[in-house]
Amino acid sequence: MSDARKPSMCAHVQSFRCANSGRLPSSQQVRIIWPTWRATASRGRGRACPVPLQAVHGSGVPCGRRVAPRPWQGRQNSARSRVPEASVSQSNEAACCVRSFLRYRTLIRTALVGNYPQFDMLEHVLEAVRAGELERRGQSDGGFSYSVHGRGCRIVGPDGAEIEMDLLLDGSEAFDAWRLEVFARSVGMSPVPSKGDLMQQCRDMTQEGVLDEPEPGWLRLIE
Repeated sequence: MSDARKPSMCAHVQSFRCANSGRLPSSQQVRIIWPTWRATASRGRGRACPVPLQAVHGSGVPCGRRVAPRPWQGRQNSARSRVPEASVSQSNEAACCVRSFLRYRTLIRTALVGNYPQFDMLEHVLEAVRAGELERRGQSDGGFSYSVHGRGCRIVGPDGAEIEMDLLLDGSEAFDAWRLEVFARSVGMSPVPSKGDLMQQCRDMTQEGVLDEPEPGWLRLIE
Protein backbone atom coordinates (compact mmCIF):
# COMPACT_ATOMS: atom_id res chain seq x y z
CA MET A 1 0.00 0.00 0.00
CA SER A 2 1.40 3.41 -0.92
CA ASP A 3 2.12 5.95 1.82
CA ALA A 4 -0.60 8.26 0.51
CA ARG A 5 -3.21 5.53 0.96
CA LYS A 6 -2.15 4.14 4.35
CA PRO A 7 -5.01 4.42 6.86
CA SER A 8 -4.30 6.44 9.98
CA MET A 9 -5.38 6.01 13.58
CA CYS A 10 -7.27 9.27 13.23
CA ALA A 11 -9.00 8.05 10.07
CA HIS A 12 -10.30 5.04 12.01
CA VAL A 13 -11.39 7.22 14.92
CA GLN A 14 -12.93 9.88 12.70
CA SER A 15 -14.88 7.17 10.82
CA PHE A 16 -16.15 5.91 14.16
CA ARG A 17 -17.15 9.42 15.23
CA CYS A 18 -18.95 10.15 11.95
CA ALA A 19 -20.91 6.90 12.28
CA ASN A 20 -21.70 7.43 15.96
CA SER A 21 -22.88 11.05 16.21
CA GLY A 22 -19.45 12.44 17.05
CA ARG A 23 -18.81 10.16 20.07
CA LEU A 24 -15.24 9.08 20.81
CA PRO A 25 -14.63 5.31 20.91
CA SER A 26 -14.67 3.54 24.27
CA SER A 27 -11.49 2.16 25.86
CA GLN A 28 -12.32 -1.30 24.50
CA GLN A 29 -12.86 0.06 21.00
CA VAL A 30 -9.57 2.00 21.16
CA ARG A 31 -7.75 -1.24 21.96
CA ILE A 32 -9.26 -2.73 18.79
CA ILE A 33 -8.54 0.29 16.59
CA TRP A 34 -4.95 0.85 17.80
CA PRO A 35 -3.28 -2.42 16.62
CA THR A 36 -5.21 -2.35 13.32
CA TRP A 37 -3.84 1.12 12.60
CA ARG A 38 -0.28 0.39 13.75
CA ALA A 39 -0.08 -2.77 11.61
CA THR A 40 -0.58 -0.73 8.41
CA ALA A 41 1.03 2.56 9.45
CA SER A 42 4.28 1.29 11.03
CA ARG A 43 6.12 1.49 7.70
CA GLY A 44 5.41 5.23 7.63
CA ARG A 45 7.53 5.98 10.72
CA GLY A 46 10.01 8.77 10.11
CA ARG A 47 7.67 10.84 7.97
CA ALA A 48 7.24 14.46 8.96
CA CYS A 49 3.65 13.93 10.10
CA PRO A 50 2.70 10.43 11.37
CA VAL A 51 -0.91 11.47 12.02
CA PRO A 52 -2.94 13.44 9.40
CA LEU A 53 -4.37 16.83 10.26
CA GLN A 54 -8.03 16.11 10.86
CA ALA A 55 -10.30 17.89 13.32
CA VAL A 56 -9.66 18.12 17.07
CA HIS A 57 -12.26 19.16 19.59
CA GLY A 58 -13.03 22.86 19.35
CA SER A 59 -11.16 23.45 16.10
CA GLY A 60 -14.31 24.14 14.12
CA VAL A 61 -13.07 21.89 11.29
CA PRO A 62 -15.61 19.38 9.89
CA CYS A 63 -14.90 15.68 10.45
CA GLY A 64 -12.38 14.35 7.93
CA ARG A 65 -11.32 17.71 6.51
CA ARG A 66 -7.59 18.44 6.49
CA VAL A 67 -6.47 21.58 8.26
CA ALA A 68 -3.28 21.92 6.22
CA PRO A 69 -1.48 20.04 3.41
CA ARG A 70 1.00 17.39 4.46
CA PRO A 71 4.59 18.72 4.29
CA TRP A 72 5.89 15.88 2.14
CA GLN A 73 3.25 16.33 -0.55
CA GLY A 74 4.74 19.65 -1.60
CA ARG A 75 1.39 21.40 -1.90
CA GLN A 76 1.14 25.02 -0.85
CA ASN A 77 -1.81 27.30 -0.51
CA SER A 78 -1.82 29.83 -3.36
CA ALA A 79 -2.23 32.66 -0.84
CA ARG A 80 1.16 31.64 0.58
CA SER A 81 2.93 31.43 -2.75
CA ARG A 82 5.23 34.32 -1.87
CA VAL A 83 6.20 32.80 1.51
CA PRO A 84 9.56 30.95 1.46
CA GLU A 85 9.05 27.18 1.09
CA ALA A 86 11.05 26.43 4.26
CA SER A 87 8.77 28.67 6.34
CA VAL A 88 5.63 26.98 5.03
CA SER A 89 7.09 23.52 5.68
CA GLN A 90 8.11 24.41 9.25
CA SER A 91 4.65 25.83 9.94
CA ASN A 92 2.98 22.65 8.65
CA GLU A 93 5.25 20.42 10.72
CA ALA A 94 4.49 22.39 13.88
CA ALA A 95 0.73 22.28 13.19
CA CYS A 96 0.91 18.54 12.59
CA CYS A 97 2.84 17.98 15.82
CA VAL A 98 0.46 19.96 18.05
CA ARG A 99 -2.73 18.49 16.62
CA SER A 100 -1.31 14.96 16.70
CA PHE A 101 -0.27 15.48 20.34
CA LEU A 102 -3.82 16.48 21.28
CA ARG A 103 -5.32 13.54 19.44
CA TYR A 104 -2.95 10.99 20.96
CA ARG A 105 -3.69 12.46 24.39
CA THR A 106 -7.39 11.71 23.96
CA LEU A 107 -6.85 8.23 22.53
CA ILE A 108 -4.37 7.03 25.16
CA ARG A 109 -6.38 8.43 28.07
CA THR A 110 -9.54 6.82 26.71
CA ALA A 111 -7.74 3.47 26.60
CA LEU A 112 -6.39 3.85 30.16
CA VAL A 113 -9.81 4.67 31.61
CA GLY A 114 -10.85 1.07 30.98
CA ASN A 115 -8.42 -0.11 33.68
CA TYR A 116 -8.01 3.10 35.67
CA PRO A 117 -11.21 5.19 35.93
CA GLN A 118 -9.24 8.03 37.55
CA PHE A 119 -7.83 8.92 34.12
CA ASP A 120 -10.95 10.86 33.28
CA MET A 121 -9.06 13.83 34.80
CA LEU A 122 -5.40 14.38 35.72
CA GLU A 123 -6.50 15.86 39.05
CA HIS A 124 -8.24 12.58 39.93
CA VAL A 125 -5.11 10.62 39.04
CA LEU A 126 -2.90 12.70 41.34
CA GLU A 127 -5.43 12.54 44.17
CA ALA A 128 -5.64 8.74 43.86
CA VAL A 129 -1.84 8.41 43.95
CA ARG A 130 -1.57 10.63 47.05
CA ALA A 131 -4.32 8.59 48.75
CA GLY A 132 -2.57 5.32 47.96
CA GLU A 133 -5.46 4.16 45.74
CA LEU A 134 -3.35 4.13 42.58
CA GLU A 135 0.27 3.12 41.99
CA ARG A 136 2.64 5.73 40.58
CA ARG A 137 3.29 3.47 37.59
CA GLY A 138 0.95 1.12 35.79
CA GLN A 139 0.04 -0.54 32.54
CA SER A 140 -3.35 -1.43 31.10
CA ASP A 141 -4.33 -4.75 29.55
CA GLY A 142 -3.86 -3.23 26.10
CA GLY A 143 -0.28 -2.11 26.71
CA PHE A 144 -1.01 1.57 27.49
CA SER A 145 1.09 2.77 30.44
CA TYR A 146 1.40 5.74 32.77
CA SER A 147 3.92 7.22 35.19
CA VAL A 148 3.06 9.89 37.78
CA HIS A 149 5.71 12.38 38.92
CA GLY A 150 5.15 15.43 41.12
CA ARG A 151 2.20 17.34 39.62
CA GLY A 152 2.49 15.65 36.25
CA CYS A 153 1.83 12.39 34.45
CA ARG A 154 3.35 10.69 31.42
CA ILE A 155 1.11 8.36 29.40
CA VAL A 156 2.49 6.10 26.69
CA GLY A 157 0.84 4.14 23.88
CA PRO A 158 1.83 0.59 22.87
CA ASP A 159 3.89 2.06 20.01
CA GLY A 160 5.91 4.30 22.36
CA ALA A 161 4.05 7.56 21.71
CA GLU A 162 4.62 9.73 24.81
CA ILE A 163 2.20 12.36 26.12
CA GLU A 164 3.09 14.33 29.23
CA MET A 165 0.78 16.75 31.03
CA ASP A 166 1.18 18.83 34.19
CA LEU A 167 -1.50 20.09 36.57
CA LEU A 168 -1.17 23.86 37.06
CA LEU A 169 -2.20 25.67 40.24
CA ASP A 170 -5.53 26.70 38.70
CA GLY A 171 -6.37 23.07 37.92
CA SER A 172 -5.52 23.25 34.21
CA GLU A 173 -4.05 20.17 32.53
CA ALA A 174 -1.28 21.80 30.54
CA PHE A 175 1.70 21.15 28.29
CA ASP A 176 4.56 23.22 26.90
CA ALA A 177 6.86 23.23 23.87
CA TRP A 178 9.35 20.84 25.48
CA ARG A 179 6.61 18.22 25.95
CA LEU A 180 5.60 18.65 22.31
CA GLU A 181 9.20 17.98 21.27
CA VAL A 182 9.31 14.82 23.40
CA PHE A 183 6.11 13.63 21.72
CA ALA A 184 7.44 14.38 18.23
CA ARG A 185 10.56 12.29 18.84
CA SER A 186 8.55 9.43 20.36
CA VAL A 187 6.42 9.03 17.21
CA GLY A 188 9.33 9.44 14.80
CA MET A 189 8.64 12.89 13.37
CA SER A 190 11.51 14.10 11.20
CA PRO A 191 12.51 16.83 11.40
CA VAL A 192 11.29 17.71 14.90
CA PRO A 193 9.77 21.22 14.85
CA SER A 194 11.62 23.86 16.87
CA LYS A 195 10.26 25.14 20.18
CA GLY A 196 9.71 28.54 18.58
CA ASP A 197 7.61 27.12 15.75
CA LEU A 198 5.63 24.96 18.17
CA MET A 199 4.84 27.89 20.46
CA GLN A 200 3.81 30.03 17.50
CA GLN A 201 1.46 27.29 16.33
CA CYS A 202 -0.01 26.96 19.83
CA ARG A 203 -0.62 30.69 20.01
CA ASP A 204 -2.26 30.60 16.58
CA MET A 205 -4.55 27.90 17.95
CA THR A 206 -5.42 30.07 20.94
CA GLN A 207 -6.69 32.64 18.45
CA GLU A 208 -8.81 29.90 16.86
CA GLY A 209 -10.31 29.01 20.24
CA VAL A 210 -8.77 25.52 20.32
CA LEU A 211 -6.17 26.21 23.05
CA ASP A 212 -5.82 28.54 26.02
CA GLU A 213 -2.62 29.83 27.68
CA PRO A 214 -3.39 29.89 31.44
CA GLU A 215 0.26 30.65 32.28
CA PRO A 216 3.03 32.00 30.01
CA GLY A 217 4.38 29.13 27.94
CA TRP A 218 1.77 26.63 29.18
CA LEU A 219 -1.15 25.55 26.99
CA ARG A 220 -4.33 23.61 27.60
CA LEU A 221 -7.04 22.22 25.34
CA ILE A 222 -10.37 24.04 25.62
CA GLU A 223 -12.95 21.31 26.31
